[in-house]
Amino acid sequence: MALVSGITPLQHMALDLLPNAALTLGSQAMNSNTTRLAWGPLFAPVTTALTALGFRLTTITDGGAMPTYRISWQGLDGSGLPNGTIHDSATFVPTVANGFANNTWTWITISGGFTPVLGTPYAIVVDVSSGTASGTNNISIGHGLTAGYAILNRNPYSLIDTNATWATTDKQTSTNPLYGWKTAGNVYGLPMQTFSTTGVTSTTEIALRWTLPAGWGDTYEIAGVQFIGTSPDAGRLWRVSLYSGGGTTPVLLAQTEFDSDHFANGGSVNRLMSWLWDDGPISLTFGTQYHLGLSINGGTTLVVNHYEFAAAGDMDALPWGPDFNLASRAYTYPPGGGGNVFASSATQLRQRPCLFPILRGITEPAGGGGDTGGLRRFNAGYN
Repeated sequence: MALVSGITPLQHMALDLLPNAALTLGSQAMNSNTTRLAWGPLFAPVTTALTALGFRLTTITDGGAMPTYRISWQGLDGSGLPNGTIHDSATFVPTVANGFANNTWTWITISGGFTPVLGTPYAIVVDVSSGTASGTNNISIGHGLTAGYAILNRNPYSLIDTNATWATTDKQTSTNPLYGWKTAGNVYGLPMQTFSTTGVTSTTEIALRWTLPAGWGDTYEIAGVQFIGTSPDAGRLWRVSLYSGGGTTPVLLAQTEFDSDHFANGGSVNRLMSWLWDDGPISLTFGTQYHLGLSINGGTTLVVNHYEFAAAGDMDALPWGPDFNLASRAYTYPPGGGGNVFASSATQLRQRPCLFPILRGITEPAGGGGDTGGLRRFNAGYN
């Protein structure tokens, strides 16, 4: 395959309208028996029994008399509010002694005796089951991510009730909800633990590592790249590179170099940048592992935003699942990585970078059955 020499910026797409490090966690203290949290409407895509429900535990305040909390899978009424009909649930006492921790995604195992009905809306609800929640004995839960812009008409949404009576005003319209549920072998929702960044240096190349499963199609085309993070400061050269190869020496397929002085917003955080390959789309193969890398000749200002999960398996909830994760390798700029192989640490295996190939099209496998409909970008899972 001929090396593609450059890519063309899509300048009209330089908008901060996608997830960025300016996102803040919206948390609610569960410090009274009249305070409840919920997420809905939730529609199960398969008729398989639920096995666990999850939430993002932010802080534990344990004064020695922690109440017992309950998490439940409930029905939803015509106003989009939990209707009190509990289909499955479990109780828990969230103390450090019981294995709970601050700032972690937390799964609670339920009985597994309920199978949701397709097309029926449900809600996950957390409330106090017994004991007394107070200012000295409580937990706070990260119900969603709040951005620097309004996120209107959310579906699903989180709900905060502080007076034991659900109301439509409890719906949170300025957050992207964090919630999750499991069945045997599958994860759903957005069970994200944190949103953070990874810096690129002159000795380390950072990459998205991915494989589209064999059998989904024959070939697919990459038209370009989208990247969300911090653009380099003045006087830097940096590269976007596409490689094939998994546990072997990467084979360079396409690469271009940028001068940071050609950007008006050098060193600016949370930028969305998009480019198309100059020489047209690049054909890739299902079942083959690829890396989309970022490298720089110095400084510390080229930064990639990423999602982080408590376990790699939780990324099953995202489009494309755990096979899209962060990777890195030792790299000298220039001439390049030489024989250094990309690898993913245990932490990187549960991180999804905001570095997206732009998908142009898919060729179906022999006999049909491939997906050729409408996909434009490998979604990062911010739904």
